[in-house]
Amino acid sequence: MSTLAEYLNVKLYSQKINSYTIFTVRTVNLKSNDILIKYLDSFPLFSKKYLDYKDWLKALEIYKKEFVKGRSDDIIKRINIIKDRMRDKRTIFT
Repeated sequence: MSTLAEYLNVKLYSQKINSYTIFTVRTVNLKSNDILIKYLDSFPLFSKKYLDYKDWLKALEIYKKEFVKGRSDDIIKRINIIKDRMRDKRTIFT
């Protein structure tokens, strides 16, 4: 995970829950997002994770095109709608 964090130029976070340690990397800027996109386009995810990635790309495009022009509640709502159908809440699998 540290190699991945270094590759993406982001921090590696860890959290201890019971006897397990959970590691997380989070992209925090457009540069690290672009690096992640190139990586995942070369080494794609499978199943629901792939669909979540595609939805994340949609939200990122909305952010890149519209959010930088000015913060708008409409833009935030549109991104949240996409986010709310990801992960365990996914009902569309195409």
